[in-house]
Amino acid sequence: MKKLTRSYKKWLLHRARVEAKKPARIRNRVKISHVVRAWYGEDIEEVVSENRPEIPPSNVCLAVNADETLQFIAEWRSRFRSLLPAEADKTFIWFKKAKSSKGKRRIHSYTDFGAISNFSTAPALVMTAEYDRLRTLMDDVPPTINLDEWQDPVFRRLFEMGFFEVLGLTANVSERYFTSGDVRTMRIVSGSNSAELAEASKSILGLCDFLGEETPIQDDVEIALNNALSEAMINVSRHAYPDDHEFKFRHVGKWWVTASVDKSSRELTVVIYDQGASIPVTFAKKNWSQTVRDFFSSVLSSKPSFEFENDGTYVEGAMKPRSTQTGKVFRGLGLPEMKDLVDICGRGSLRIFSRGGECYYETGGQLQRKSRSHSIGGTLIEWTLHLPGG
Repeated sequence: MKKLTRSYKKWLLHRARVEAKKPARIRNRVKISHVVRAWYGEDIEEVVSENRPEIPPSNVCLAVNADETLQFIAEWRSRFRSLLPAEADKTFIWFKKAKSSKGKRRIHSYTDFGAISNFSTAPALVMTAEYDRLRTLMDDVPPTINLDEWQDPVFRRLFEMGFFEVLGLTANVSERYFTSGDVRTMRIVSGSNSAELAEASKSILGLCDFLGEETPIQDDVEIALNNALSEAMINVSRHAYPDDHEFKFRHVGKWWVTASVDKSSRELTVVIYDQGASIPVTFAKKNWSQTVRDFFSSVLSSKPSFEFENDGTYVEGAMKPRSTQTGKVFRGLGLPEMKDLVDICGRGSLRIFSRGGECYYETGGQLQRKSRSHSIGGTLIEWTLHLPGG
């Protein structure tokens, strides 16, 4: 083995001293550049990622893997500093120039969606809303990386929901629904005004036609379904984005909704999401009667151990009709009507996430509440009903 030259030894010692002076978090950082395939709605381009990708959980599902899913979404959202009100005038550049005339363009990093084996409807809708917000505020979205490595169930779920259309990566299609076997999926609808609300409700009710003329849903169930949907969506439109609330992230004043119906089980699932102030914020500001205030003072923690510890209690309160100081009954976001219809149908469930709070109810069970350490970034309603025939 050849001996090291004196000058090379000196350079190695100098480099070791420089590295030793760096903070441990910088000294131990692994930086690996690698080539990936970026799709931006047209041609596929090979680019260089300067860092390792962000790895999401394999099972992105709020029903069985809520904590990891919420953490993934919260960390993904926090990556984009231009969403902060103070950074509103700054732009986020996805691509950097190549280092040489013949080199490839570069990206800082990316999220490896190929690592996901299951992406359930509710978090898929939340992620679509996050991309849509970026598209609206920044007139751009992150490139889709290594699409060919995405697992088929994940790609199919997002494609059927209209994820790529909302992002502007594919042309809008004329079909409102996507049918695969016994399941019909309503493509994501978003909006902020009454006309768009009416269109969304009409689309959801239109799913029920897929059940067939021989066994349509009962008239009273259809009326109750329409009323509950209308109440929930109108309240989201009116109250999710109050002018006096200081939002952590810039919002676009919209809601997003999707739905699906399974012909074989006669099961309807509706998912509604907004990036609003959340139930724990707006519910706490209501002018409650003394009885209601006494109830909350007895169950709320005066010294919460983490930021969102009381959120589950506020969400539970919104699911129950309660009297205000004026004597009027507060019906929340249409949640009591939704809960009642779960019982009327005889089988179904209602799951609510709002900021860090979660409440879950299923037919014949007790209302369960939890508080999570990560916020969902607004309010999510996931409603599943078994639709009895007429």
